[in-house]
Amino acid sequence: MTSNLTSVYLTSGQNDMVLLQICNINNVYLLAIVSLFGLLFNAINICVFVKQGFRDKVNISLFALAVSDIGTLLSSLIYSVSINPLLISAGLPVSLYELQGVVAAFPRATFSRITNCVTTYITFERCMCVVLPIKVKGIITARVTAVTLVFIYLAVASTLIPLYLGLVVRWRFDPFYNRTILGMTFEFNSGPANINAVLNLHSSIQLASFILISLFTSVLAGELRKQSKWRQQAAQTNDISSRVARKRVSKTIRMIAVMATIYIVCYSLTVFHLIYNAVEPAYRSTLFAMYSSVLSFAILMESVNSSIGIFLYYTMSAKYRITFIRIFLPYSQSTKSAAAYSATSEID
Repeated sequence: MTSNLTSVYLTSGQNDMVLLQICNINNVYLLAIVSLFGLLFNAINICVFVKQGFRDKVNISLFALAVSDIGTLLSSLIYSVSINPLLISAGLPVSLYELQGVVAAFPRATFSRITNCVTTYITFERCMCVVLPIKVKGIITARVTAVTLVFIYLAVASTLIPLYLGLVVRWRFDPFYNRTILGMTFEFNSGPANINAVLNLHSSIQLASFILISLFTSVLAGELRKQSKWRQQAAQTNDISSRVARKRVSKTIRMIAVMATIYIVCYSLTVFHLIYNAVEPAYRSTLFAMYSSVLSFAILMESVNSSIGIFLYYTMSAKYRITFIRIFLPYSQSTKSAAAYSATSEID
């Protein structure tokens, strides 16, 4: 971080105020609203998954995904607040741009990459259950899933260690404001190089996750088509237990496939942003307004992806729906109705 980053942000792109205004709306207003609701929704998800327990490996994975989504949304909310023009113009003796980079931007990117890796693991696990159902059942257990997800968290979070170890907080003179402010700088000259290294690593994780999730989702979609044909052929049979077991597996695959599809849609702009930034060196420097507006949409869509899981789970998972109603609507008639619906829907 250099001392003039704030002035660059405030003065760049003055020839294209429309793009910067769109960027401001996305980052300050829409991002804050989505993040606030998303934090509430994911807190509900965590309550439901904890209530259900962690014997089921899918529950463990979705719980880990909810935790990383909370990290992404909380960092996004801090980022949204810290770049609010009203706060910037308040004359605080702090470099808000440098502050949000340390407490918001870096953590948000890290939690977002964790979400990428967890989503990749979830789609991979379901894909393996489809391709090798007998072998995988004994290999990818709940314990293996928990250990793998903990490793993902630790591995991705460790990428920030070189950055934070070299950071120091000190008072310095800012020529843009013509006053002394509290800023964050690197103790060593390798600071900018470390930032670039972390950004490149995170970009690689993002691109690899996007490609793998797209591949696994294609496999799951093909399996759903096969199961649809199988259900039509088996519709006349009286083997209820077989039909129930097959439908439960089909529902889980369908939910994961839809979740992965939502991820692909929401992260497509991020992938475009990363690729275009890599092939066009002038993208960030001479096209700053365009760069900022595209980035604002990308961050907003990532936050949307982290916020809407509750609607998917409630709509497609009877188990989630029953637990949700029992926790938050324990005395309503909906509890009995939902339980009856859950029991009958398994054999429809």
